[in-house]
Amino acid sequence: ESLEKSPASIDMVIAGTALALILLIGLFIMFISSVSQFAFVEVAITKKTDIRGLFSRQTKNGFNLFALKVLFTIIVIAIGVVLGLIAVLMVGGGISPFLVLFLIMIALLGFLMTIIPMSIGIWIIDTFAVPLVWAGSPSLIDSFKRFIEAAGKKLGDTITFIAIYIVLSIVIGMFTFMIAF
Repeated sequence: ESLEKSPASIDMVIAGTALALILLIGLFIMFISSVSQFAFVEVAITKKTDIRGLFSRQTKNGFNLFALKVLFTIIVIAIGVVLGLIAVLMVGGGISPFLVLFLIMIALLGFLMTIIPMSIGIWIIDTFAVPLVWAGSPSLIDSFKRFIEAAGKKLGDTITFIAIYIVLSIVIGMFTFMIAF
């Protein structure tokens, strides 16, 4: 069957193209954001705002951060897909509706328990590792290790800071949700 004879095929091509375009735009924004984080730290420290120079100097660091964020995103999506597949495969044997709901809730809970630590990891890298890389750490991984070592020495303060950040994020998210509706 050719595309002219099947409007559903044309719709699928348009939907696929739109999805690919949205994905590319999202990746581009994520890359610009990653480079901008390093550029912002440089501007804050040097007080110089040569935009073109900032972006050209920070492209390598920004790309490394971008790659790390993409890797984290792929891991979270893969874990979500695996948990969803496990729930679907377990349901396939004619199990009671209550058990189906229970398995879906367990899969969602597992997915959330994956997203939360990954999000905290990305936030820690964005907040603390980026300035450490700018200050002379050879890589994001090295700066993350330096942060973990420093945080281990002040574990109570670090946990309190992260907990306050999470609570504030939840409150802001709930407030935003209430305003939206």
